[in-house]
Amino acid sequence: MLKAEWQYVKQHRFMLLVVSVLCFLPALYAVPFLGSLWNTYGNVDELPVAVVNHDQPVKYHKQTVDVGDQLVHELKQSKDLDFTFTNSKKAQKGLKDGQYYMVMTIPENFSKDATSLLDKHPRKMQLDYATSSGHSFIGGKLSESAANKMQQRVSESVTQAYTKAMFSEIKKAGDGIGKAADGSQKLADGSGKIKNGQQQLADGLNTLAQSSLTFGAGAQKLDVGLKQYVDGVGQAGQGNQAVGQGLQQMQGQLPAFNQGVTALSAGQNQLSAGLGASLNGQRQLTGGLAQAQAGQTKLNTGVQSYTDAVSQLTTGSEQVTQGLAALQDATQKGQLDPKKINQVKSDLTDLERIIDEAKAKQGAAPDAQAVTQKIDSSLTALAEMQKISAGRDAHVNAAIDQTAKEQKLTPEQTQALKQSVQASQASDQAQMDAQVAVLQKNTADLQQAISPMVKSLTENQATLTRIAQHAQGLPAEMPAIEQQVTQLQALPSAVTNLTDGSKRVTGGLQQLNQKSGELNQGSQQLVTAQNSLLAGSQQLTDGNAKTLSGSQQLNAGVNQMANQMAPLQNGVAQLVAGNGKVQTGLNTLQDKGGELAQGSAQLADGSMQLQQGSQKLNQGAQQMGPALQQVQQGNQKLSDQLDQATKRVNDLPADKQTYAQMAQPAKTKHKERDQVPNNGTGMAPYMFSVGLFVGMLGINLMIDLVQPRTTVYALWRWVGSKLVILLGIATMMAIVLFFLSKWLLGMTYVDGPATLGLLILIAWMDALLVTAINLWFGRAGSFVSVVLLVAQLSLSAGTYPIQLSPEIYQKLHAWVPMTYTVNGLRQTMMIGQAPTQAVHVMLGIMLVSLVAMILFYIRQHRHGFNLISE
Repeated sequence: MLKAEWQYVKQHRFMLLVVSVLCFLPALYAVPFLGSLWNTYGNVDELPVAVVNHDQPVKYHKQTVDVGDQLVHELKQSKDLDFTFTNSKKAQKGLKDGQYYMVMTIPENFSKDATSLLDKHPRKMQLDYATSSGHSFIGGKLSESAANKMQQRVSESVTQAYTKAMFSEIKKAGDGIGKAADGSQKLADGSGKIKNGQQQLADGLNTLAQSSLTFGAGAQKLDVGLKQYVDGVGQAGQGNQAVGQGLQQMQGQLPAFNQGVTALSAGQNQLSAGLGASLNGQRQLTGGLAQAQAGQTKLNTGVQSYTDAVSQLTTGSEQVTQGLAALQDATQKGQLDPKKINQVKSDLTDLERIIDEAKAKQGAAPDAQAVTQKIDSSLTALAEMQKISAGRDAHVNAAIDQTAKEQKLTPEQTQALKQSVQASQASDQAQMDAQVAVLQKNTADLQQAISPMVKSLTENQATLTRIAQHAQGLPAEMPAIEQQVTQLQALPSAVTNLTDGSKRVTGGLQQLNQKSGELNQGSQQLVTAQNSLLAGSQQLTDGNAKTLSGSQQLNAGVNQMANQMAPLQNGVAQLVAGNGKVQTGLNTLQDKGGELAQGSAQLADGSMQLQQGSQKLNQGAQQMGPALQQVQQGNQKLSDQLDQATKRVNDLPADKQTYAQMAQPAKTKHKERDQVPNNGTGMAPYMFSVGLFVGMLGINLMIDLVQPRTTVYALWRWVGSKLVILLGIATMMAIVLFFLSKWLLGMTYVDGPATLGLLILIAWMDALLVTAINLWFGRAGSFVSVVLLVAQLSLSAGTYPIQLSPEIYQKLHAWVPMTYTVNGLRQTMMIGQAPTQAVHVMLGIMLVSLVAMILFYIRQHRHGFNLISE
């Protein structure tokens, strides 16, 4: 019967074609499909994606941050996807039309958000992308996966920038930690000092507690003093009002004072010119006084000689008077000798002449006395002028000091004003010059008046001496003279007259002798006064020179004063305004006096509380010792740890390798234990299983596996012939599928023979299973087989892991044959394991299917199935 089956195929070329096509049917189903998705993930660079960049650069730490442009630059260099850089409008249109599978949009604030890491509220960088899964779900998923990779790449880049900035801040923090360590060490040292000072604090608090009692007594005294102070504030307010009125008056007088300063400046200029001329005149006066001093010395000598002569003349005149008296007596007695009488007559003639000259010269005596009086008057006037000048200078200087104090002038301005006042001595000097001129004239007149008298006395001194000697000898000659009395009757009257005149001359000479002493004394005083006057004149000359220099300084000071008048007026105005504020403050202070007194009472109460509190503080200070010891130890420990932290921070590496490590601290090391080079290889077990099952459907559709081709002599022959045809075609299907996938697709197998054997086993299982279904269900068997195929497609987990499917699918997963065919092929093709479980399950299914077929044939034979031969 087997021979008959193959002969039938040979005799019918259509059946031969059918069998041939059936052998390639699984390969035709699986190989093109696998080829279409053979390396889909390897061709992702052909997936079109649009990129839109709206990012705006920002300034961060004086550097330009432009993450958007950097990302665009990296995408242009990338081969991950087919990136197209366009605007938003074209990108959205391309996504809608299916031109792009994804639109990636870099938002406007992308760079700005990248710089917000150290802000109070940092913002995450957002990379927008839109996909169109309607055009291709897998394409959308691939685009999404690429977007996630780009997001990770951007995150790594930004993290590196953040890490660099963070390390920079850490380095700065390290410097700060070092400073903190130094500060902590200082704290430790300071804690020790505090500990040492704690005992001093305790002692001081104890002293404070003891002093609080004294403080309380002082607070009571303060209360009394504050009341007096409040009263004094009221008086100060009244005085301040008076000051304010005075300041206002002063402010009103300032314009007139300003005019006076201007006039003073002009007068000072004239004074400086006059002082120059006065200085020259004073120098000439000093020269004249020196000449007057020399003449006065000569005059003094002459006066001394005149005085001596007057004294001698007085003595002689007295002797003449005595002689005349004796002569008169002798004449009366008639005792004169004619010779003697002639001698007496001659002496009398000479004496009369001398007396006449003396009378003539005596007329000048009153003139000399008048001149002497004038000289005394001039000296008195000079002394008086010096006294007045000295008193006036003292008075004026005192007035200047008082004015400077009231007007608050600077010491330089005060001194310049005093020097300018000294210039007023020019008028006094003029008066003194006039007195000195009068003195010089009176001295010359005196010298001229007494010069003839001195000369006359000098010339007649010998004659007077001779007359005096003759007068002394007259008493001895009186007896002889008396004999001549008769001849000299007229002589007594003449002698009497002469005696009277001699007495008058004697009296005048005595008076002149008395006045000559006064004249000599006045001459001595005149010499002394002239010496003083000469020295004073020299001092006055020097003073005038200093006065001229001071006048110039005063002129500068007056000009400075004139320039300062405007600030002075402004200052006075400010004083007036400030006085008002002071008055307001005094009023407020007076109003608050009651509160101050109340506060003083509270202060007294607080002093008692202070005493109590200071005692508590003293107790607390005693407890501070151990705590300060702990603080010192803690600060020292903190300082040591901060030093260690500083060293660790400084030892931190800060380079590109560190930044990259921080940006991507972990990496994956993928070790693929199985050999799945591409997507087609991974899908092959699933598609091989489906292709073989579809091939079995084709066999049952195109080949009759019931009707025998010859007379059936035995049941096993009938069954055997059909199984040979069925399993033979199934085997060819498996072999063609194995080699076509290897040759056309470049499929690789971990275990090729095992894979080929497993494919044959799968083909046999599918053939027996599908044939048994078709035999028992007839025409409905094909439908049942298709339903079984669809169920296996969803339950076998050929594309995705079964764990990703709903629970009902997971529960039914183990009850479909394709689950084991897919797992078995994965083990032989990619994993390299023996598909023991799959083989066992498939053998079980084969056995059940074979038994079902045999039972079908037995049933057909028992029911009288016509075994006819064609």
